[in-house]
Amino acid sequence: MNRVKQKGWTKLNTDEIRYKQNLARSVTIVDYDPMWPTLYEKEKIKIIEALGNKALAIEHIGSTSVPGLGAKPIIDIMVCVQNIFDADVCVPLLKGVGYTDVTVQVGNPDWYYCLGKESCGVGYHLHLMKNMSVFRRDTFCSVNICGPIQTSLESTTS
Repeated sequence: MNRVKQKGWTKLNTDEIRYKQNLARSVTIVDYDPMWPTLYEKEKIKIIEALGNKALAIEHIGSTSVPGLGAKPIIDIMVCVQNIFDADVCVPLLKGVGYTDVTVQVGNPDWYYCLGKESCGVGYHLHLMKNMSVFRRDTFCSVNICGPIQTSLESTTS
């Protein structure tokens, strides 16, 4: 984080201010909701319809994907694309299905965007990243967070 020192005080950059604001928010953990997998499946259909063949893999990740585990009521979805150019094409398509809060993931060549939306009291975070990257495997798909990596939509929809 870049800081600029001026006249005895430190000026924070925009990313650092957003980070500090996020830290100030309270976090609510709720009991596991057996509807989370169903909500994910419904959202996945909307994403597939919006992105078509640009989405190479779509997975339910994070704590709401673990049966019985309490979590923030935010369904994390990983959508993998071939490259940053495909990611850039996907952003306006995803806005069309409600993902209007778009955060560019600066400094990571494999994780392009985090997009957010809220629907019926449940939040959704869509992580748009490079397919088959080490970052995808190590950050989002540890054995404790999600199941085996599915490498294509054919294996997720059959």
